[in-house]
Formats: sequence, structure tokens, C-alpha cells
Amino acid sequence: MKNIIKINESQTIFLLYLIIIFFFTYINDIIFFLYNFFVIFIYKIIYRQKLLTRSAQNVIFFSIFLSSVYIIFKFFLTKNLEIEYFFLFNLRVICIYLFTNLIFSSISIFKVFEFSQNVIVFLTLVFNIIISYQRFYMEYFDVLKSKGFLIIDLKQKIKFLSYLIFLFFLKLEEDWREISHIMESRGFYFHEE
Repeated sequence: MKNIIKINESQTIFLLYLIIIFFFTYINDIIFFLYNFFVIFIYKIIYRQKLLTRSAQNVIFFSIFLSSVYIIFKFFLTKNLEIEYFFLFNLRVICIYLFTNLIFSSISIFKVFEFSQNVIVFLTLVFNIIISYQRFYMEYFDVLKSKGFLIIDLKQKIKFLSYLIFLFFLKLEEDWREISHIMESRGFYFHEE
């Protein structure tokens, strides 16, 4: 009897998503991306999904900043201002982001990779670490707020960020040791002895 590969709905949607993202990277038509942007925008309005989340704002800001720097340098080198490229690049990034957000809000990443138990274990660990660090980050800021700590100048901001990064690395090292012991006890080995 032949082994039949069964693909669930999340895996099918994920495969279609990958194909569409692949085509998005090769299409250079502003009208196409404007159309897709408005279709996704209308879909999110109809289904009352939040459109401008903090991550969307960061993606838009980063995209505009990156493309602006590129265009300025290109202008100084070639004396040619490529406004069309600026709009095309930013529309592509925004459409890919919105489409990714739309797809991943409708599928379960665990169901996509349910064919491999190792990937499920890895995803569980990754999500556990993300949630742990989110909690740590929020608790750290709650402590600072309760103590009335205010960041006033650039020197204090740099000092604060350096402490925070140092604490994250300490926590990362501690968590990694704990996770590696847990994984080794279950038969996963991260290093050769």
C-alpha cells in the first residue's frame, strides 16, 4: 500500500501563500500592488481587523526610511531620481506585510508543520521563549514605571538600553542552558561530545 501524503487546510493555505509571495517579489507593476493593497485594506475593514498595528507602523516606517536612503544615494551617484521605484518598493513591502498578517491570522502554524514532530517541538520552544521574553520585558517596564523612572536625555537612554540588552543576554544564557538540558533528556542533542 502506497503512503499517501495528506495535506490539511492550513498546509494548503501556507503553500499558496508561499507561491503568492514568490510572485509578489517578481512583479514590478505599481497598479498591481495598488489593487492588492486596496483589496486587502477593504477585506480588513469588512472583517473589522486592525489595520495599523504597531508592527505595521514599524514596517511602513522602516520601508520608507530604507527606500528614501537608497533613492538619495542613487540620486547623488546617477543624478536620476527614481520616484517610481520608491512607490513600487514601499507598496510591495506593505502588500507582502498585510498579506502575511492576513494569512497568519487565519492559519495555525502548528498545523502547517504537523508532519514533523521535531518541528513542532522546536516551534513550541520558540513560542515559549518569545512569550517568556515578552513577559520579562513587560515586567521590567512595569517595575520602572512603579519606581517613577523617567528617561530624560540620550545618555540615560543608552545606559538604560545597555542594561536591558545585558539582562536579556543573561536571561538568554540561563534559558538556553535549561532548555538544552531538557532537550538532551528527551533525546535531542545540540552538540557532539
